Amino acid sequence: MALKSETELQKWAFEIYYSMGKRRNMEAVAERVNRSVRSIANWRKKYLWDDRIVQRELEDNVGGSTAVKTDYRIIINMLMEEAANRIESGEIKVESIEDLEKLVRLDLLLMGEPIRVTEEIAVIDLPESIRALLDAKIEELRQKK
Repeated sequence: MALKSETELQKWAFEIYYSMGKRRNMEAVAERVNRSVRSIANWRKKYLWDDRIVQRELEDNVGGSTAVKTDYRIIINMLMEEAANRIESGEIKVESIEDLEKLVRLDLLLMGEPIRVTEEIAVIDLPESIRALLDAKIEELRQKK
C-alpha cells in the first residue's frame, strides 16, 4: 500500500525496514539506501510506515490464527479503557482524537470491518451517530479543563 507521492527509493526503504522484522533499525535502512537517518525518520512518519506494517502483518495473518488478532484487540481495548480513565481523572487533556482514531481504526481492521484509505491518511467510516457521540464526549471533557 504505497502512497501516491512516495518515490521508488522511499518504497524500497520501506520494504527494507519492513523486512527487518523485530530488529527494525532506521540507521541500517539509511545506510542501505544512502540517505540520512533523519530522512528515513521523516519518511517513516510521512508515509505511515508503522501503520502499514501493522496492516501488512494483519493481512498476512488472514486465514491464519485469529489468536493474534484477538490478542491485539484485547490490548487495544485495555489501552482505550486506561486512556478513558486517565482522561476522566484529568491526567490526560484531550486536544485531538487522533490517537483514539488510530486505535479505533486498528480495532475495526482487526474485526474485518471496512476502512476507507485516502492518499495521506486512513479515515474511519463511522456512522454519524457514533461520530456525534465522540464529538460530544470530547467537548464535555474540554469543558472540564
